[in-house]
Amino acid sequence: MFLEWRNWYYHAVSRGVVVRMDIAGFIAEARRRNVFRAAGLYAGFAFVALQLADILLPAFGLAEDNVSVLLLLIALGFPLVLVGSWLVEVTPEGVRITTPISAEQRARLKSGRLVDLAIIVLALGVGFMYVERFILSEEGTTTLLVPGSDVPNSDPQEAVPVVKENSIAVLPFDNLSSSEENAFFAAGIHEDILNSLSQNPELLVTSRTSTLAFQNTTRSIADIASELDVEYIMEGSVRRAGNRVRISVQLIEAETDRHLWSEAYERTLDDIFALQVEVAEEVAAALEVQFGGPPQTPKPANSVAAYDFFIEARDLLETYEPDNLTRAIELFEAAIDADANYVDAWAGLSIALNSRRFIGGAKEGDSARTVSAAERALSLDPNNWYANSAMARYLGQQDVARFNQANRYFETAILQNPNDADLLVFYGFSLWWQGRSADAADYFSRAFRRDPLSAEANMARAMALGWRGQREDAETHLRRALRFAPNSAYIAWWAGAIYQTTLFDQFGAARQFLDSLKLNPEFLQGYAWLAGVASHLGNYETAAYWIDRARELSPRSTDVMFRTGDNLLVQRRWQEFQEHQREWASWDDSNMVGRVYASAVHRVEAQMAWDREDIQTFRTETQAALDDALTYIRDSNADSSTEVHFWNSWMFMAAGTYAGNLGDRELAHRMFRTLASYQEQEVNPVEIQLVITHAGLGDHDKAIDYLNRFIDQGFTATQHLHVYGVLTDELGTYGNIKNNVGFIDAVARMNVKNAAILARLREELPGFFPPGG
Repeated sequence: MFLEWRNWYYHAVSRGVVVRMDIAGFIAEARRRNVFRAAGLYAGFAFVALQLADILLPAFGLAEDNVSVLLLLIALGFPLVLVGSWLVEVTPEGVRITTPISAEQRARLKSGRLVDLAIIVLALGVGFMYVERFILSEEGTTTLLVPGSDVPNSDPQEAVPVVKENSIAVLPFDNLSSSEENAFFAAGIHEDILNSLSQNPELLVTSRTSTLAFQNTTRSIADIASELDVEYIMEGSVRRAGNRVRISVQLIEAETDRHLWSEAYERTLDDIFALQVEVAEEVAAALEVQFGGPPQTPKPANSVAAYDFFIEARDLLETYEPDNLTRAIELFEAAIDADANYVDAWAGLSIALNSRRFIGGAKEGDSARTVSAAERALSLDPNNWYANSAMARYLGQQDVARFNQANRYFETAILQNPNDADLLVFYGFSLWWQGRSADAADYFSRAFRRDPLSAEANMARAMALGWRGQREDAETHLRRALRFAPNSAYIAWWAGAIYQTTLFDQFGAARQFLDSLKLNPEFLQGYAWLAGVASHLGNYETAAYWIDRARELSPRSTDVMFRTGDNLLVQRRWQEFQEHQREWASWDDSNMVGRVYASAVHRVEAQMAWDREDIQTFRTETQAALDDALTYIRDSNADSSTEVHFWNSWMFMAAGTYAGNLGDRELAHRMFRTLASYQEQEVNPVEIQLVITHAGLGDHDKAIDYLNRFIDQGFTATQHLHVYGVLTDELGTYGNIKNNVGFIDAVARMNVKNAAILARLREELPGFFPPGG
């Protein structure tokens, strides 16, 4: 058996030697006939051709599947090149049939080692390109896989896998039209496509404000994507000539600068509104992201004129400047005149009127017009996100405070458009007033993620961080916001509001409010909030001066009425306060800020009765004030519950104080305990509430400890303390700490700080004081 195995082994080895000798001869002959060199050179040609096609085809608006056609032609040509190089050779005498040579002649030939080496390296490079492009890469053009599937997609142009966040920025479209008048049109097409994409819940879309920073930029796609923190960039151009428009769009993978998808559209203006949705749907398909159900197609304008009016108005609206708001209102009305059923124009009109109520320049009837315009928009399209946003903004602001209704409209709008940063910011504010500060901060963060280069999103971020006590981070975002919008009175005012309400820096607040008036002398909020700074510092004459200036601009503004009443109340000018409050109530008895002060009318009556020792009237008026406070608390919750939130928390304090005045210690404790439970859930609750709550519960040591801690943080409102009777009045409050030595020392220390701040203002910001004051 062993001999048989040995003979078989020798036989196999000997046959192998012969085979190896034949293969070696074949390889040597192929080398002599330059077959390998021809193959390498052909591979190099293929490599260059494919790379040029990958770059140039999208630039000429040609689909990338043409690259696949070129690859197929190259593959078919490869065997022809090999056969041709074996059969013929190029010589100085011309092309001729290659003749065989003997083994001895073959052995004497010397190959071009350097050329061979170069060809090998080139062939390896081509091989790597093939493997990387079509095997290893998930973005290959021939074996694209749908996410979550092992089956190649049949249409590579419609399937580009995206990373988990699916983030994209749509850069401003270039206006290639001959007339600059078409710049608004190009901007409108860009924003409409962006808005259509924004309605896709699977996409995180950078807001227009941040992308505008890169208009006409020379920065690379990779740099832009890095700053905006997105994976994909979309860019395009618009050329409008007469009644025809051409829109070119391309999608780029930022990390590799690869053009994943491109398309050009030529349409007449008659169907331009359908075009924006068509482009958005194709981009979504190219990203392999499907809309959650059928895409929400907004009802477009029926005229190009209406559309142009709307686009210009929307740009002005976003500045939140009084003059621009007035012009925006006129343009929205012009759009409605051109197309009475234009949903977005009605919604924009509502938002502009509502903003004017807050910013300044409001006219009688603006409140009613705000609501009617929003209702008209919703009647035309109940699911339109802009219409729902308009109604939500009105209901969710602090002076209307119909929060439960507002929340439903906000959530409907966000469901339809989860990427609009302004919508997220306004919902955050509404949640803030409801006491849901953690939820508010989350929406502020979501807005900042989608609009990192906008002043508004950075201000919202600063506000959330300041509320949490992260002062340095808050100031960083605040400075960024001021840098992004150095000429905006609105942003300068907002910075001052953050300094005052969350950073407790009255000097910084006054500086910013004065800056807002330098930028726009008719900016109402600058005047009104300067009055607040003066009042907090105990300078009531200066406060009255700024209130009068604000009243000249908008006598019926909520802020003007609030500041007037507050300044009278802290000075104990009881009779004037009552007259003022009754006048306010006669204008708008639904205003929630006004209702807060309406309960104080009864409290003032009780105070005056106590002073003249009319105990019966004192008790009657205090009970009326308590009833008003409890009614307000129930009305501020849709289910008539007594749940505490930021806005009604002040009324819990008032109710606890009034109950204490009446000797109802059980009710007083219930109000203050409920308030304390709410405060414990807050990251950084309203400072004075903690002092009042613990004073009301009889824990004077804790109340004074909190007061001293807040003085160290910058709290200054000494004169406001007496407004809350649980601390300083003589109305029979059971827990009064007015005469506590620790309380007296804390108030004295605060007065010293206020005097120092006023001295610094007089030296560095003399414009804070009235002329000659």
